Amino acid sequence: MSELYLDFGGANYYIDFDELDEFLFVDIEGKEVSETEVRTIYTKDGEPNGNEVTVKTSINEKEINGVRYEIITGMIQAILDARDGDDDDDLLGAKIALEKAPLAYKLAFNTLMKYKIIKIVK
Repeated sequence: MSELYLDFGGANYYIDFDELDEFLFVDIEGKEVSETEVRTIYTKDGEPNGNEVTVKTSINEKEINGVRYEIITGMIQAILDARDGDDDDDLLGAKIALEKAPLAYKLAFNTLMKYKIIKIVK
C-alpha cells in the first residue's frame, strides 16, 4: 500500500515527533522528586488519633521545558490555522506560496523547519 500525502507548494511536509521530543524534553540528571501524603487516623469514636505519613520518592531523568512547549504549541497552531486563499496555485511553488502567507505563519514555518520539527517527505 502506498502512502498518500497532501501537496503544499510542490512539496509534502510532516511533523517529526522524535525531533519534537528532543526539542521539548530536557535532561535533568536524575532530579529526585518527593511526594508526601499525610493521613489522619481516627478512633472508633471518630476522634483523631494521630497521623500516618507516607513519602514517595522517584527520580526523574527528563522534563518538559515549559517555555519551549508553549512557543512550539503556538507555532504549530499558527500553521494549522492558516487559511489558503482562493487563488492559490500549487504549481507556483513553495516560495510564492510562502510569500503570500501571513507573517506569523512564515515565522512559525521557518522556525519549525530550522529545528527540523517540520520535514519534507522524501
